[in-house]
Amino acid sequence: GPSVVGDFDCSKHPQPIQILRVEDGYELRSLDVSTGAYRLVYALPLTMTNPPYLYMNACGISPKNSRVYCVMKMPEDSYLVTFDATKVTFVALLPGWFFSAGF
Repeated sequence: GPSVVGDFDCSKHPQPIQILRVEDGYELRSLDVSTGAYRLVYALPLTMTNPPYLYMNACGISPKNSRVYCVMKMPEDSYLVTFDATKVTFVALLPGWFFSAGF
């Protein structure tokens, strides 16, 4: 069966969360709104998938299961994915690329 990803610990990271593009992939970071400084929660290298993914966007944390979901662009298609610091699970094939989403 598919690998199960862990929940995102909102009590440990109560600040606003953002996915930011970096040279070798993306990073999930928390924002300290008083200083404007970001702090790394975990890295999401392009090589987390095989083949490596191209882009990630339209992310959110599900209020039902506390998991992070995003749209991930692979070389051929786009997918709804969920992930944690160590693994990605492909949830559904999508009809295209998306820039926003919501729960």
